Amino acid sequence: MRGDQVRALEDSNFAAFPAPVYIRGFVRSYANVLKLESPSLLKQLDAELSQNKLFHQEGSFGAPRGQFLDGLMLALSRLDWRIILPLAAVTALLAAGVTTYVIWKRESKKDPLRNLDPGLYQPPASMGETLPLTNAPAPSGR
Repeated sequence: MRGDQVRALEDSNFAAFPAPVYIRGFVRSYANVLKLESPSLLKQLDAELSQNKLFHQEGSFGAPRGQFLDGLMLALSRLDWRIILPLAAVTALLAAGVTTYVIWKRESKKDPLRNLDPGLYQPPASMGETLPLTNAPAPSGR
């Protein structure tokens, strides 16, 4: 964090930040550096910002109208990523496992010989002369 940002936070000069979501992120980062409880500080920040005319919107702290990205970033900054990331990883692994199982079952039901032509013997056209087969008796073992 830059020194002017720290001074702005300590002086409650929130106009120094480009959007409300940055204020929240800087407070969280600053609290982590100082090893303070960030959830309680963020609640105090929300209370202070809700009283500020610049950031007050219909009784709650939120992004100014027309700035979708700022609102999205604010919502993402409020999430507890220590819970969400492992949950998302487990969900992705389960989805991959189920998808792999479904594909394997579908492929295992297919006939492995489905692409083969009929197995009729066709002698080569240029065999030359062949000996006739007769019904002669088999030679005796003398």
